[in-house]
Amino acid sequence: MPPARHIRFAAAIMGCAALGGGCRDVVQSDVDPSVVAGTYVLESVSGRYAPISGGFVLTPDAQAERRVRYSALDTAQEYVIFGTFALRSSNTIDLALREKCGTSDCLWNVHGTRTGERFTIQYPDPADGPPIIETYRRQ
Repeated sequence: MPPARHIRFAAAIMGCAALGGGCRDVVQSDVDPSVVAGTYVLESVSGRYAPISGGFVLTPDAQAERRVRYSALDTAQEYVIFGTFALRSSNTIDLALREKCGTSDCLWNVHGTRTGERFTIQYPDPADGPPIIETYRRQ
């Protein structure tokens, strides 16, 4: 399997199985989502399969779009997924993002924490390494 397919497959497995906890299509906010609406740029990463560049767009109506590039993939190609988000009074953010998994869609539920103008998401490494941590800063 070529490296690009391997990472996409691993991400699909991670999103559809490893995160578990039930797959939700829509997440509900405790806090008005317009509080965090805006464009966020990838500020820092850790982990073997973390993206090298990218960002999020969060809208006032709780829609989310994530665009990233990975070093193992063709860096000219953006990896784009869409979904929804919920902001919690505990300063956590829940994201439910859809991606293509072959001929069907997979749901990736990922959670993060918000601090001021930044939020950080963390998720398992697809090959059992240390977790991948991504921090995004509002532009």
